[in-house]
Amino acid sequence: WNDAGDWSKGCYFKPGPDSNGNEWIMIMEDPHRDSHGDILPIYFPGTDSYDRTEANTSTSKGACYIFKGFEGASSVNKMWVARIVARPTEAQGGNTKFYELTMLLTTFYGAKNLIEYSNVLIFSHYEQNYATDLLRERPQFVNASWIMDSKMNNRWGIEPSTKPHWLAMLRKTLREDNFALIHKMWDRDQILEYIRFKYDPSGKKYNSDITIASALSVVNYSDSDEVVPSIASTVNV
Repeated sequence: WNDAGDWSKGCYFKPGPDSNGNEWIMIMEDPHRDSHGDILPIYFPGTDSYDRTEANTSTSKGACYIFKGFEGASSVNKMWVARIVARPTEAQGGNTKFYELTMLLTTFYGAKNLIEYSNVLIFSHYEQNYATDLLRERPQFVNASWIMDSKMNNRWGIEPSTKPHWLAMLRKTLREDNFALIHKMWDRDQILEYIRFKYDPSGKKYNSDITIASALSVVNYSDSDEVVPSIASTVNV
């Protein structure tokens, strides 16, 4: 943070590992700014979080991906520009360290973070640190009458019951313009996770924090003021 006592003053990142040798964050493109120095409102985070600091029976991690929307004809548009994949140990700061990392990255890109509303301690962390302005409110499409399985009343985040719709949006986005986005994926781990990913609501088959966070970032973008997709273009894939 530029000022640890006032997070509204923003943050910065340095290349290379931190003082403990951790490299949890990958930045592929710094946030772009307008002529006044303000960050362009074209960045859309998505986060798959967790509650327990250490899970002995699980290899899952927290993941946060930043999707860049449309900047202009002379720019590279619609791609992922940054990510976090981490599960800090208790000695490294535990789950609250991961939550703070997502706050840092969201602040760095001047964005609002869309988080799956299942492991909810991350929302409490944002609230306790007066950072709810960094949270994305419940997407509009969840309130549509054609989503029959959404029964929660959360203000921020998105219900896990709508996960098939996130994955449909991700698949549609990956297929657009003759798979153009795939040629702009610079994160090897992300590509490998996509190859292995299989969705099963029961959780018995392979699941992927990276894939879910990526899908949430696309949902965040698709539901933004920048793009107003029709219901048909969203779900008929």
